[in-house]
Amino acid sequence: MGSNKTSWGYFPVAVVGIGTRHACGANTTDDFWKVLKEGKECILNIPPERWAIDNFHDEDQTRQGKMVTKRCGLIDDLEGFDNLFFKISPREAASLDPQQRHLLEVNYEAFEDAGINPDNLGESCGVFVGIGMMDHAIQLVDTSTTDAYTLTGIAHSVSANRISYAFNLKGPSFAVDTACASGLTALHLACTSLWNRECSVALMSACNGIQLPDITVGFSALGVLSPDGRCSPFSSTANGYVRSEGWGAIVLKPLSQALADNDHIYTVIRGSAIAANGLANSLTMPSPPAQEYVMKEAYEKFGVSMSDVHYVEAHGTGTMVGDPLEAEAISRAFNRTRDNPLKIGSV
Repeated sequence: MGSNKTSWGYFPVAVVGIGTRHACGANTTDDFWKVLKEGKECILNIPPERWAIDNFHDEDQTRQGKMVTKRCGLIDDLEGFDNLFFKISPREAASLDPQQRHLLEVNYEAFEDAGINPDNLGESCGVFVGIGMMDHAIQLVDTSTTDAYTLTGIAHSVSANRISYAFNLKGPSFAVDTACASGLTALHLACTSLWNRECSVALMSACNGIQLPDITVGFSALGVLSPDGRCSPFSSTANGYVRSEGWGAIVLKPLSQALADNDHIYTVIRGSAIAANGLANSLTMPSPPAQEYVMKEAYEKFGVSMSDVHYVEAHGTGTMVGDPLEAEAISRAFNRTRDNPLKIGSV
């Protein structure tokens, strides 16, 4: 595992618990690994209980209010929720964004997987959530149905605070929305809170729920969706990405504490860094110089040699614009430090 401190005074962070909810019924780490190992197809035609796809599908991307794809990756039983387990009344549960519902469940499962009783944490545990989609809020815009639970049911800030409330956690607690980077930004902030000694345990989670066609229509208009519903990162056949649902939660501890507690350690986080594009070719287009900078910054800041890296898990959207730019940034960042090939990919 190496030393528990770097020359910058930071320390490695251990992942000691995981809760997950993905398509293909992958609701445990073993399930998820089996899906990857078997190359299982988890992208299916959008079922009628989500929306009537024939009313929205059109191969012509320029058609207003239409989408070029019929496929998404969706979890089983989006609306299902054991509200009584979390001491939430049926009336309040009805207003609760499914993103909040499943966040409660996967965070509980992460604690359970880590063998940690949250009742023993209190002030020592922070909560960090990456969240962005607003489908549930859009569904509840009718003021005739607004009640006392509507605002807390849709507010992204409450997605983190509800976890703190449910498990009586009194450390830092907030949600962050940085689009596709929301989960990794929440992870960065969770690690930063540990390094700043604001908490000694961090509960980090992220989610993406799909309830309405509206957001998919918008992404289709942007030209980033795969018409055939297949995402092929860094491939000559790449023609866009596929929208999918997912929830994940992890429990983080300083590596030294995890070793002292004899925890099961899934992996170790050596460091992290975040940055923005600044002024680029467009608001939504990736910037290779910015991506190169943030990668180099992370490795330099935390004393990790880039020549020791064998694999990079990329964003890998499978778009004709995003993939080449990301590959260029990775090449620029790593190629000057190595003689052997670097593998890249994207789950």
